[in-house]
Parts: sequence; C-alpha cells; structure tokens
Amino acid sequence: EVLSRSLSEGVPKDSGLRVTTELADALPLVDGDASKLDRCFTELIENAANAQPGGGMLHVITSLATAEDLARAQYVGGGPAIKIEFLDGGTGVAAQDKQRIFDPFFTTRSRGMGLGLSIVKGIVEAHRGVIREVGEPGQGAHFVILLPAAAS
Repeated sequence: EVLSRSLSEGVPKDSGLRVTTELADALPLVDGDASKLDRCFTELIENAANAQPGGGMLHVITSLATAEDLARAQYVGGGPAIKIEFLDGGTGVAAQDKQRIFDPFFTTRSRGMGLGLSIVKGIVEAHRGVIREVGEPGQGAHFVILLPAAAS
C-alpha cells in the first residue's frame, strides 16, 4: 500500500521517468512507519529520475525473500522478509563508489547534498531491514531492500 502510493505520487513531474512494476500478490505486511517508508521509496524513485535526466525507466519488483536472498544480504532479522527491488536504466554505480553510496554527503552529481541514499539506508535499518546495491556498473542501479514481514 505504501509502495503503491509512493509510485503513484513520488515520480517527479516532468521527469519523463516511466515506471513499471511486478508487485507480488498477497505478501505479508511490514510493520513500520508509513511516512518514513514512503520517504525511503520516494528517495529511490527520485534517485532513478536524477540518474536519467530527460527520461528513463524504473522497474520495481516485490516478492517474498528466498533463503538465498537472506543469505546474500547477510540478513539477520529472523523470520520471513519482503524483498523490494528498484532497477533503473541509468549508468549504474561505479565499482569504486559502491562502498560509499550510502555515506552521508557522498554524491557523484554536481547538484545535490548526497543525503538521499544515507536517509534511505537509515530508514531501512530503523525497520530492521537491509539495503544493497547489486547492479553492474554501466547497466543501471539495482537496489535490493529486505524488510521483515510482520508477525501474522
């Protein structure tokens, strides 16, 4: 619900960003602060728009995280997790920048404060989740978020 709202309201006007989705049906809910999660998702949407001036694409996928997903992310939340992926068509993250992209004030753009991704990471971690960037340099950014599913 929060992600759907972020996708419908968070795409910057006149950005030319085309958003496509593969949203899994009947996923467990995530316990969390809806406004903070909306901010997290909106920051990633804006990041995709900024990476593709003049228009581009963002593909968002949701699923139940697999055991392999949890291991790869070194997820220690225990129990099931929701996986949310943001893939864009920009230039991606250079190999030498991957370790620093979530650091406050780190930016590769001439404009911007370099706070967006550090805010995203803070929100994800405050919800006991993890975020990674797994894209290949030159092939677009690919952010993977794992958030613990709420107890049913």
